[in-house]
Amino acid sequence: MRDTQIAAHLETQMNTGVAKIDYFVVWATVGLTLLMPGICYAEDGGGSKNSVPLELVSRFYMTAMGTGIQTDNARNLDETATGFSLGSGWQINEQFGVEGFLQLDQYSAEAGSNADDGKLESLGIRAVVYPNMGNLYGYLGLGYGEYESDGIDSVGHESVLWSLGAGYAAGPFSLGICDLFLRAEIGFRADMHSGRSETVAQTNSFNEATAQLGFIVPFGVAPEVEDAPDDADINVVPATSNPDLDGDGVENLMDACPGTPSGAEVDMLGCAV
Repeated sequence: MRDTQIAAHLETQMNTGVAKIDYFVVWATVGLTLLMPGICYAEDGGGSKNSVPLELVSRFYMTAMGTGIQTDNARNLDETATGFSLGSGWQINEQFGVEGFLQLDQYSAEAGSNADDGKLESLGIRAVVYPNMGNLYGYLGLGYGEYESDGIDSVGHESVLWSLGAGYAAGPFSLGICDLFLRAEIGFRADMHSGRSETVAQTNSFNEATAQLGFIVPFGVAPEVEDAPDDADINVVPATSNPDLDGDGVENLMDACPGTPSGAEVDMLGCAV
């Protein structure tokens, strides 16, 4: 009976449009995600920057992040939720990396409602791209999850989750035995699922804005970065105001035989004939 009531409530909300997430927040999140690279690029005058922090290139790393979620109203739960993720990654080169992660999100029921608290457990993989704009990156993820309510009459669903967003990695900060990077992200996540109600079949999608804050700890030895040469190592050729030092009529840049005796007849390469 409870499953039927919850399913009917969700179906009514979706049909009337009441259960839609605040799409202003979603589009603001997506818009900021798309504009951030352009803003940073414009501030740099259109010039190029380093891509991923060079200390991460070709290294495996561990990452952990706390998550804040703006809950889709269709869940009939509190407006915000929190979560935590733990994962590992490999920065393949200066532009591309890949990450695998485990995520646990905790949802709370609104005060005075008949809904129950619930949790979403998921695992997934995502691609990370550094578009030659400093430590700024974008990501696209895909995962699988299961949602369970905490009530006696447990209600849940299996989900396919996809996400996109942008982030910034700051560092490295030396901890003595290892390096540490801080990271911050904003993004959008879609929870596409089929309900488990035995009486009413549900197919739905929850759309939620996310914000994450965490850290990265790389493993192994950082790649060596070549230092710029010292001024003493640079061979500077002094400039001269005389374009034809040996006076043979052929300028220095074209003269294959510099130092031709004065008055000697030369060919077009400045060599005596």
